[in-house]
Amino acid sequence: DTGLKVQHPFIEGKEIPVWAANFVLSDYGTGALFGCPCADERDYEFAKKYDLEIPYIGHPAGLSDEAFQKGIKDQDFIPFSEGKLVNSPKAGEKTIGPELNGLKISEAKKKVIFFLQENKIGQKEINYRLRDWGVSRQRYWGCPIPIIRCEKCGDVAVPDEQLPVALPTDADFSVSGNPLDHHPTWKHVDCPKCGAKAQRETDTLDTFVDSGWYPLRYLSPHRKNPVDKQIADRFMPVNQYIGGVEHAILHLLYARFFMRALQKAGLVDKAEPFASLFTQGMVTHESYKLDHQWLYPEEVETKDGKKIHKETGREVEVGRSEKMSKSRRNTVSPEAIIAEYGADVARLFVLSDTPPERDQEWTAEGVAASARFVQRIESLVARILSEEKAQGSDQKDKDQALKLRQVTHKTIKAVGEAFEAFVPNVALARLHELVGAMRSAFEGTGEESQKARREALEVLALLIAPIMPHLAEEMIASLDPDGKLAAERPWPEIKEAFLQENTQKLAVQVNVLPLLAIALSSCDFQPLYGSSGPEDPKVQLKLKQVFVANIPTRFGQEMRLQLQEQLSGASNEDPQGYVLRATGGLQYSYIGIHKDNTAGRIQVLGFASWHLYKVGPDPKVIASGSARALDGYDPTIDEAFASRLNNQSVEGRVAKNLADQMAQGVAVFFKTGVQSVGNARPRVGKYTDPDAQNGTGIASQQSYAPDGMPIGAMGYTDNSVSTTAAGSDGLDE
Repeated sequence: DTGLKVQHPFIEGKEIPVWAANFVLSDYGTGALFGCPCADERDYEFAKKYDLEIPYIGHPAGLSDEAFQKGIKDQDFIPFSEGKLVNSPKAGEKTIGPELNGLKISEAKKKVIFFLQENKIGQKEINYRLRDWGVSRQRYWGCPIPIIRCEKCGDVAVPDEQLPVALPTDADFSVSGNPLDHHPTWKHVDCPKCGAKAQRETDTLDTFVDSGWYPLRYLSPHRKNPVDKQIADRFMPVNQYIGGVEHAILHLLYARFFMRALQKAGLVDKAEPFASLFTQGMVTHESYKLDHQWLYPEEVETKDGKKIHKETGREVEVGRSEKMSKSRRNTVSPEAIIAEYGADVARLFVLSDTPPERDQEWTAEGVAASARFVQRIESLVARILSEEKAQGSDQKDKDQALKLRQVTHKTIKAVGEAFEAFVPNVALARLHELVGAMRSAFEGTGEESQKARREALEVLALLIAPIMPHLAEEMIASLDPDGKLAAERPWPEIKEAFLQENTQKLAVQVNVLPLLAIALSSCDFQPLYGSSGPEDPKVQLKLKQVFVANIPTRFGQEMRLQLQEQLSGASNEDPQGYVLRATGGLQYSYIGIHKDNTAGRIQVLGFASWHLYKVGPDPKVIASGSARALDGYDPTIDEAFASRLNNQSVEGRVAKNLADQMAQGVAVFFKTGVQSVGNARPRVGKYTDPDAQNGTGIASQQSYAPDGMPIGAMGYTDNSVSTTAAGSDGLDE
């Protein structure tokens, strides 16, 4: 507490204490802020710790007057981002500023800014978090800076007709320092302005400069101008960009800066260089050390479970698996791998078991396993091609052929979806299943089975082509010697008839109360909501009337965005029909410890609960539920930024999973809530929805595990929905 007090700018005679807090940045904005403890979590915690006044100035949307007044009485944290302002000013207070009661936040902001600027006591300002970028480098490799230094004229730009400036091809790299400084002729030129003797700038630009706009040059590499606007506007932005996570704070920012600068200069129309970004993980390997010296993996062998130095026979010190680097010598020679196994095996291993966004440990055992899979495919090819042509088929043979074709076309679908989703490890898992099905499909000896095996073999060749192109071309050449290359052929066509199996109905019950019957085909649920699959238009209409209230904390905001997306574009304005209020959090735990006592893996548990309110004079909970999700990541030691991105990625997936479960619960409630089943009795007073077919409602008695999570509801162990009010907003019986 500084002991200072300042006059409130809007309320006559009211003084506010001035405090110093470590979460206020002195170099950002004015270095001072107006605390709002009722709606900002950090301000709230600060006010509670130091027993400061907590004025409640906002009534959140969907919160009843009774609950709001109770929250004020208990000095609770009441997050407020949607709703109306209150107590601005309080009854009895005399305001010298604008009247804000009853306004939305956006409306109140405009009034406050106008008042401050009119009275010259404040102004609206945008703070940019910008830093300088030193772009010059004292080295040969880089784009020459197109400046000529003249003693008379100063720094002169190289004329356009002399661009681009080319580096000399005969630079001497044996001299110390920048080779361009020591070049006998390249740096000596005439001044473009006065013709006097002058010198070129010998510094070169940071290589990030060229990489910041190279996609534009790739579109028209032979044109005289750097950028062809017509071509750039047609093809930009890049559809899919793939790169390491370390580029997020450098290269990608520079690329976006250049694109905006070029747009402002009128050279392109688009502002973003990349439409989608995918950051892949690193290939890692154990590191080995002996007598404080790093060793290459080929200098080490395994004996009796120990790592031994081949030359001396001494046991070596084994470090953690980390990204390959020359300094630690934990690298593997691609040439040696290709010489022993071939390039396809190396590609297969890199894509095989690990999601591409995660780091993957390189192991000799893993490479050998990939080689065995290739050998199984080669054996399969030889066996199928050596079959003598069969004649005719009995019913058993036709059934065998149908079974293999079903697996084949499901694999086409699954592999295509996996590639689209950037999960090649999932695609390979499906390919393993197809190979297994093909190896088990030789029971059928008739003509149809034989055809199905050859069809599956051709499909397999085309599906593995993006991963193992050499093997794919060899397989296609064996099947069709005079035909097109695998690379020239279209992706295999899915025949929907082979995706269907016998359809049955599965009754879903909660505590012996039948809620709905869902048609099952190929073991897939038909969704009640979402952007794909069959949708119930009545459910969709209800979902669009749901307003998702603010959820405090950064993770809560992530859940809210995901919920809005999952609820078919749920309302983000004032609530019209329903308000969904949710809370949630994360719990971290360590799984496994390295020898150096660092965490091997971090497990992230997400949990959430939700309540659905019907908007009205006295809002009441009409449905509620809970959700949980589990994920994890491998921490990247000594790379804080990469670890943080991994953490954010996992938090994003957990938030999406929780949001999906909550949206699922809301959708199921809207679908089934009006059922009147048995002697089910509601837990609170009667409520009738005018949109519903009847108002009898249901309620379910949930069982709870020791951790507070419901058990067995809707066939889930981690997700539940229970109606908690009489009457409901369901749609179908």
